[in-house]
Amino acid sequence: MITFTFLVFNIMLAPARKAYLNYRINSVLFHIVLPLMFIADWVLFYEKPTIRWFGYFMVKKMMDSVTYENVNGINCLTLSVNIQNAGV
Repeated sequence: MITFTFLVFNIMLAPARKAYLNYRINSVLFHIVLPLMFIADWVLFYEKPTIRWFGYFMVKKMMDSVTYENVNGINCLTLSVNIQNAGV
């Protein structure tokens, strides 16, 4: 939401206002500095989840069918393999 504030202000609102209003301390802090600090904080310090695509493709290749469904609010992942086709 704070990034949205930054974008809307700088793209839509600031050009339509009188220039001296855009450079007041509260306007600069709230619409430029704080959103940029938030973005920098997120990029530098937040742990972002990693997607392990190799494991996904490996499981998908080994299984005969992979299905996902949501049953009564519970996530269900079903993996099926035919033992005759498994190479055992």
